[in-house]
Amino acid sequence: RFDKAHLIIVAGIIEVAAISAFHLMPVDAVWPQTAAQVFVGVGLGKMMMLAYSMFTDIAEYLEWSTKRQMTGLAVSGAVFAVKTGVAIGAALPGLLFALTGFEAGAVQTADARLGIDLAFAIVPAAIIIPAGVAMLFYKLDRRTIAHFESELAQRRMQSAPTPFPSPPETL
Repeated sequence: RFDKAHLIIVAGIIEVAAISAFHLMPVDAVWPQTAAQVFVGVGLGKMMMLAYSMFTDIAEYLEWSTKRQMTGLAVSGAVFAVKTGVAIGAALPGLLFALTGFEAGAVQTADARLGIDLAFAIVPAAIIIPAGVAMLFYKLDRRTIAHFESELAQRRMQSAPTPFPSPPETL
């Protein structure tokens, strides 16, 4: 019913709004913070699900445009990019904590609190926003995908070998 790029934008808006709400809540607002984090998870989950479904659309588009099957290359490249992003995303909070003087179990300085805000609110939201803008330029909508999938199905039918040869006739 909706194009994947538009749904990713909506999921990003949900996540950024939830991150912003969480960031603005008082420290002792545990239940509202929990609710905000649920929406952060919903937004992130929708974005990841849609991104993985878009990988195969891109692979099929590459096959359609180049007449060469590159599903493995496209999906493995996308998965590598996701894993690289996850690695950077996992390392970034620790780096920000180290740079801003965070000390576990201690009363945090203003710089350390800034590091916490950067790690868990400002940087994630700042990364999601340009990703959403990039989706405005994603041109593989439902109609385009249906068109090249139909052409690919025809090509595959024309070039598909007979699965099993006919047995020789016996007398």
